[in-house]
Amino acid sequence: WATEEIYKIAEMRMQALDQTLLDLFSATKSLSDNINLYFSEEERRSAINAGQSAIVDTTKVADNLKYGIQKDEKE
Repeated sequence: WATEEIYKIAEMRMQALDQTLLDLFSATKSLSDNINLYFSEEERRSAINAGQSAIVDTTKVADNLKYGIQKDEKE
């Protein structure tokens, strides 16, 4: 494939994913950060808060992936 064709395909795919992909990456980063804080934070209250935030992030990641899969199955 020519480079131009790859860019066109990527652009079409990005338009199809729109905000979902950005939300997925954002939630994944937040999940990773909160897990790291949970295990590395010395103050346990802060660690527990980070752990609870990681649980919320996990739900966001799962929801975004489910949405993406359902959207792909319809296409």
